[in-house]
Amino acid sequence: MSELNNETISLFDELCEGLNQAIDFVSEAGEARVTVYEIAPVKKYTKSKIKKIRNDHRLPQSKV
Repeated sequence: MSELNNETISLFDELCEGLNQAIDFVSEAGEARVTVYEIAPVKKYTKSKIKKIRNDHRLPQSKV
């Protein structure tokens, strides 16, 4: 078995904790922290507006 770094173990511990909280919440044995994120609608840009933004910030659309 390959060695795990601390970051992997930490992520595993966080996932386990979250899953245990979810199980407790579903079985009504505990409380769960709920976080709600609202995502703003994406702005719509025309081709000319995109081109202006790229030019203003000197971001050429280079071909690789």
